[in-house]
Formats: sequence, structure tokens, C-alpha cells
Amino acid sequence: MEFMEWAQTKTESLGAWDLALIKWSCLAGGVLLAQMVPALGRIDKRVLAAVTVALALKPALSVLGATSSDPRRSA
Repeated sequence: MEFMEWAQTKTESLGAWDLALIKWSCLAGGVLLAQMVPALGRIDKRVLAAVTVALALKPALSVLGATSSDPRRSA
């Protein structure tokens, strides 16, 4: 079984609440990391904003219905 098939079987039962909780836990982990590492506090806010937008771009395009090269999504 290849990795993507394995991951698909493990995530089939995840609902909207599960995904939301995963996202919030990642956010909380990022805040915790920022508090633990003082050097992260010196990063320019514009860089953090750019990274945030870059990370959110793919999921946002998926939700808004952008075209995809994945043949499974064409149905």
C-alpha cells in the first residue's frame, strides 16, 4: 500500500469539526513555539503575513473551486 492510499484510509472518517480542531491545534502549537523561542519574536510581521497567505493559498483555491490537475476531482 502506497502512502497516499494509507493516508486516505486513515482520514476518510474525518469531519469538518475534526479538520477545524486540527487547524486550531496547529495554530496553538505555533503560538506556543513562538513563546518558547525568543528569536521568532524578531521576525518581521510582513514576512509572517506573507508566509500565512502562502500557506493558506492552496486550501483557499481548493475551496473556491479552482481547477485541479487531480483526475479524482473532475467528477
